[in-house]
Amino acid sequence: MRSGHGNSLSLMPVLFIAPALLFFVVYVILPIFQSFYISFHEWDGLGEMTWIGFDHYVNLLDDDRFYTSLKNNLLWLIFYTLSVPAGLFIALYLNQTVTGIRLYKSLFFFPFVISQIVVGLIFSWFYNPNFGVVGHVFEFFGAAPPSILG
Repeated sequence: MRSGHGNSLSLMPVLFIAPALLFFVVYVILPIFQSFYISFHEWDGLGEMTWIGFDHYVNLLDDDRFYTSLKNNLLWLIFYTLSVPAGLFIALYLNQTVTGIRLYKSLFFFPFVISQIVVGLIFSWFYNPNFGVVGHVFEFFGAAPPSILG
């Protein structure tokens, strides 16, 4: 490989991708293979490993909880995949000029506004010098509680 303006491949792209590829192999690919290797053994993590073959997988396929969790994971996958198109659909709908859109926008953004109000109230109670947690901590150490929020 020689660098230059010719048609030959350059070493520079390989040098740029090598560290990321190394980290990917060490922290993703190798642990996957190690997990499969360990799954064919009976091992408590400290003692000797005993080869048991596919016994763990046979037990897994005989357990009803496996199928329940598989169903839950597939449902999660489906709904997670649909969340982006659903969000786009909602955004496009809320951007339209149709009858009653202000009501829909208000109902849609209501949870976001209420959660911020609740967080603000809790923090104002937390920092209140009369009955807040911060005031009690200062009083415990013999100091006057400060008025942090003014």
